[in-house]
Amino acid sequence: MNLIQALANINTPLTSPLKQGYSKDIQSFWSSFVCPLLPKKETVLKWHDVLMEYVRQENAMFAIRAYNTAPKNHYDRLRRGFLTATNQKYSFFYTDNFHAAYYLKMVQEDFVPSVGELLSLYNNRQFPARFGKDTQEERQLMAIPKGKDPGIQKAGYKIAHILNVGKEYFYEGRSFSLSDIIKKYFDGGTRKDWQKELDSQGEYYIRHKDMPPDARQFLVAEFLRFVHPFNYFLAPKKSCIISAVCKDISEFQPVINYIQSKYYDMYGRAYQEFLKIVLAPHKNLPTSLGAQIINLKFENSPGIKKKGDRIFAAQGTHKTKIKDMLCEYLNNPNTSFRQLERKYLGINSPNRGGGFVAKKIINSYGIFANMKGILNQCTIQELYLQSNKQLQEVLSVLKKELEK
Repeated sequence: MNLIQALANINTPLTSPLKQGYSKDIQSFWSSFVCPLLPKKETVLKWHDVLMEYVRQENAMFAIRAYNTAPKNHYDRLRRGFLTATNQKYSFFYTDNFHAAYYLKMVQEDFVPSVGELLSLYNNRQFPARFGKDTQEERQLMAIPKGKDPGIQKAGYKIAHILNVGKEYFYEGRSFSLSDIIKKYFDGGTRKDWQKELDSQGEYYIRHKDMPPDARQFLVAEFLRFVHPFNYFLAPKKSCIISAVCKDISEFQPVINYIQSKYYDMYGRAYQEFLKIVLAPHKNLPTSLGAQIINLKFENSPGIKKKGDRIFAAQGTHKTKIKDMLCEYLNNPNTSFRQLERKYLGINSPNRGGGFVAKKIINSYGIFANMKGILNQCTIQELYLQSNKQLQEVLSVLKKELEK
């Protein structure tokens, strides 16, 4: 199979749907969920070699995750699939997170292209920018076409990036966000900048832009963070989880740090090479995160987070216990997060430290320190009237318990 065929058949075989499951802590999430979905180590390392060689090609084309959202009345600000050629011989186009899905699916299917194939398909505008809906404004100037949906999201998964594509690019002692980099080097210009030209594939629109020599290293760093299999794992989509500690497990930093430490051990020198070229911040990864309780329930079901039941139904902690814990916090000015953990969450919280899980859950409902025991000072109705929409919804669900 060649790269053209791999992309043409990217939606087959279908990604296996997310199965119902539960992970008590980070280590069990890694071993029972993340690991079984990881591609072969040798395939990932082959992709590393291909991508390292590709970014060294003088005429490489790069994808930038930018200019992919806009208000409905400002779709003219979108730039997905818009192509820019530079005086430094490389080129780039704008896209969204969907572009990375092509890489993930190919790695999972144990397919590795040659550097020549990758270079040829990008430069011939045959490697799709993305899939999914677009706008008339984009179709008018889009040079990089759309492709087929690899089916990852439909199966209940999200591509979880480890190093943030949007921030913390370290260069010469400074940290840059992607928005800083784009503003300085890769701005979206105006629609008039893109003019019609002709190549072997037909007519298309392209912008020509002069770039300073130092811009390329940032583009390479962003591109590799975006598509390299060293920098992501599959996680359940936000809409498919309930957890006692977070709303989106793919962005929960202790999980990300734990998985990065595993990748560091798995891929060794190649991973160190990757961290250097993507301008990653230097940090010591904690090694004791595996035992952290996450009480994560996942299921590919649109009904998993029905109104009034969000997080209440966290696996391992019955929803009634969560409700009772919130009620006690609002009623009892003398309680503590540690006491609540012991009483309702089954956590043997130490006398010093601890309490963080209970605090996280309580805060996630818009209930904060200044509200402990507040129902000794006002009625439920008075609290409801002075609360924001999020807390009003919670109070509506808790009303019966609070009135007992």
